[in-house]
Amino acid sequence: MRPIFLMKLVIALLALTWILNACGKSDISQQPSGNEAGTSSQSVPASSSPLAKHSPATTNSGLSSGVGKLDACSLLTSDEIRSVQGESLKETKSSGGVEGGFKRSQCFFALPTFNNSISLVLTERGDSSSARDPKEYWEETFGKAEKEKDRERSTSSEKEREKEKLRKRNREEREEEEREVPPQKIMGLGDEAFWTGTPVGGALYALKGNRYIRVSVGGAGTQQAKINRSKALAQFALKRM
Repeated sequence: MRPIFLMKLVIALLALTWILNACGKSDISQQPSGNEAGTSSQSVPASSSPLAKHSPATTNSGLSSGVGKLDACSLLTSDEIRSVQGESLKETKSSGGVEGGFKRSQCFFALPTFNNSISLVLTERGDSSSARDPKEYWEETFGKAEKEKDRERSTSSEKEREKEKLRKRNREEREEEEREVPPQKIMGLGDEAFWTGTPVGGALYALKGNRYIRVSVGGAGTQQAKINRSKALAQFALKRM
């Protein structure tokens, strides 16, 4: 009986040793090395982290979005243009930029008959630190013209009127005058409105708040007819300002 007992004891010890060795190898294979752990933590993409998923994206669009600014092409519709010019809108061409502290948006409303096309320019305050108020510029430009007219009307003697005309002529020679004739005030349009130009062509300026528009229409007709058409278009545009 003793040899059999010893043989069973040896077999049991060998089996126990094999089980212990197998368990030790399994623990070692499941524990990552230091290099492998570091590589794994660095390779996780930022977008997969909870903070990245729930945090809003940051952009710079708010810096140049021009909140509150208008697009000149949005101020007139095809139906409104047809009611004035007799033709529906064919296409629009938009342009603009910042100049002299002002933000300008320009739209060319092309019509099937090209000569009937319309140009509309919207002037607003710029966004930079050197921005200017369009209403102040308006006062400098058209307010001065009105004051000169008042001065001419209040001049009592012919001699004084001649002196005033001479002074005005000298000023006009020194300055770069865009208008060939004094502005003509247009009543009942916006806060204030003026027509500038010649019998051949011109433009209508209309102020509303601290914005103003310039409307120029093509097509045949007298100066008064163009003033009337420009005024009708300006009334449509001013409703959207």
